Amino acid sequence: MRLSYLLLEGSEFAELVQNPLPIEFSVTEDEATTVSPEVLVVGENDTPEDFGYVAFGFQIVDTQYFYITLNDISTQPATLLTGKISIFIESIDYLEEKDLVADVNKIRIPLVDNSDDIIITIHAVNYDVTTRTLNSDQIESTSLNNPFQENYGEEVTKIHSVTSTSRNLDLLETLEVNKDEDLLVLDNGITHNDIENLGGYTYVIGNKGGYPIIIEIHGERGSYDDKTLNIYKFPEDNANLLHLVVAGDYLLATSSHGEIYRINMYTKSYMVHDYGPYSDGFTKNLYASGTDLFIHEGNNLYKSIDWGASFDLINNNVGSSSAGASSSNEKPRRFIFTYDNVAYNLNSPCVDKSTDAGNTFDCILDGIDSNSKIYHYNGKVLIATPNTIIADQDGNNSFVYYNTQPNDGNLINVAVVDGDTRLFFEYAVYDFNTSNPD
Repeated sequence: MRLSYLLLEGSEFAELVQNPLPIEFSVTEDEATTVSPEVLVVGENDTPEDFGYVAFGFQIVDTQYFYITLNDISTQPATLLTGKISIFIESIDYLEEKDLVADVNKIRIPLVDNSDDIIITIHAVNYDVTTRTLNSDQIESTSLNNPFQENYGEEVTKIHSVTSTSRNLDLLETLEVNKDEDLLVLDNGITHNDIENLGGYTYVIGNKGGYPIIIEIHGERGSYDDKTLNIYKFPEDNANLLHLVVAGDYLLATSSHGEIYRINMYTKSYMVHDYGPYSDGFTKNLYASGTDLFIHEGNNLYKSIDWGASFDLINNNVGSSSAGASSSNEKPRRFIFTYDNVAYNLNSPCVDKSTDAGNTFDCILDGIDSNSKIYHYNGKVLIATPNTIIADQDGNNSFVYYNTQPNDGNLINVAVVDGDTRLFFEYAVYDFNTSNPD
């Protein structure tokens, strides 16, 4: 840090500036007056007397930032509010008052001892005044992505979709595929986004000719028989189907417009549950366990027992690091259900586990990088960090660690093929088991 001081008239360095202190100037009513005092940088061997002072001195005030939002949680989704805030710290006689905008507010305040009370008084427009007492550690824990949230209104606990009538799938074509051909590299102008098995068949969602499609493959993936492909078209030409899950006898596909397509492949029909009016991104992180569906949005976990027609909020403190896929076409890999209502959540630095269908979570593994992803195989969980594979040996939180090979690239997927677990990296594929991972 380089210090600069004003020069006093008569001091040794005063002749280096044109106007040393004191400086006389005049002001005129209703007019701005600019005063530009000259300063001199303090040299290594300079003394206070050289500048006309008895001593140099200053006190650095340590500060911290407080991030806060005001939210009306009675709306779907929550509405940001405007208001006012006052911050009082009695130990240093500090009082600050500011207006709050309908966004994340960043407020700089003095840093005090953690034992000192920081009293904030908040007045949201059209709501009663609230007062909170915090400490400096709590202030420090706030950030742009994790602000202190002052909530108003009664929280919405049930979200309903706009549901269409039942519609029929249109059969586009049937293909006979030799067992030696790669099903997902067929040159038919088809793009593929996700794949699932159901009832002895494999189903692939994608796009062909501008229309969303679902491909029914007779014979599950991983088998070595000749296969028949039936390609069905959804009449909507503007739907972009992204992810596919299985719940009971239904296939459920999410779209980029906040919709859930509930597909019955026995009757070749489907219904659309539209959550776009609530939020285009609401269905982004859709999961299934048995016949139930779950959606993870921010800190909230929602559950559907009616095949996606509506969702109930069952947990509002899950942890927000499971932001899901990094792009619209990447499958979410930060929250999963395995079996019997067991769920895992990557809530960095923890891996949290629930054994009651997401109602409660406990940290079972610490020190996990925020860029990690989570997979499951045979009812067990596997975590892929940037340099390590961490696998649960027996489903009872007995984890083993394996270093990855840099030349293999990132882990893309984990799948069970003919009973064997395979790890699919960008440039390599490995058969894997926790007894002999090589």
